[in-house]
Amino acid sequence: MIRTSWHALPAGVHSEHVFAIGDVHGHAKPLQQALEVISQTPYQGLPKHLIFLGDTIDRGPENLRTAELVQNAANIAKVDKVSRLLGNHEIMLSSAMKNPAEDMMFWSIFGGSEVISEVDPDEMIIGDSQIAEALRDRLPTYLTTDPSRRKHFAIVDDAIFVHAGLSPHMEIEQFLDLAYDERIPGELHWAWIRKPFLEWTGGWGQERKLTVVHGHTSATEVLYGDTREVETLALLSKSHNRINLDAGAGFEISQIAMGEFLDGQCRIHIFQDDAFKPRSAITRS
Repeated sequence: MIRTSWHALPAGVHSEHVFAIGDVHGHAKPLQQALEVISQTPYQGLPKHLIFLGDTIDRGPENLRTAELVQNAANIAKVDKVSRLLGNHEIMLSSAMKNPAEDMMFWSIFGGSEVISEVDPDEMIIGDSQIAEALRDRLPTYLTTDPSRRKHFAIVDDAIFVHAGLSPHMEIEQFLDLAYDERIPGELHWAWIRKPFLEWTGGWGQERKLTVVHGHTSATEVLYGDTREVETLALLSKSHNRINLDAGAGFEISQIAMGEFLDGQCRIHIFQDDAFKPRSAITRS
């Protein structure tokens, strides 16, 4: 595990001890490490709140195991509260199960094929509707619940937790009020946005002090080697008032990031599975 020092935020979290986990993408082993670290973190007199920022599945090697860990995270991590936020991959999965004839192929291309392979390893299921039924049978509740009934953001004091980010050109409340399946030109949606969010340095909220904690856009495509490399993630809180917790799990590296928020400060933990061998590496060897 790699862990940074504590960094003071412009305005942060004070009423809870928050642990926010970025994109996992089916990498169960580093997620298991993260949950164990949380469970062993001493009680600080505040409720422990675990927040998943979305994209818990797709592309990785152990999607069903990951989903099981996320579903049972409260007991494993010994926290008081768990928020499982929607990411764009959960939204694509939901669309595939709801409208398999139209959306199953789209989800499969963007990472769902790995989930399907785990649900149907012998390729015995024929037809998109049958695959959708098998997914509903095998996946835990948080992934089969209608997205309209699930949370897609969390606000704790002066920090906003959301999968992809915010739009600097819309009021925060208006942007977060967009429906999960609302089609927005240029991907200007809380589950999909990149630009102009990532480039914005003008602050967030009326006093421009809010910190946005997000994933979706990978901060790296390689394994971090030391604390110094990871410190750059925390420094974004000063220049851009945001913290990116996508550590590249969607790029076939078994690495996830977790932000820990306490008393107006933040530190970042990195968890890795050094034994993981991506399919591309196996193919080349």
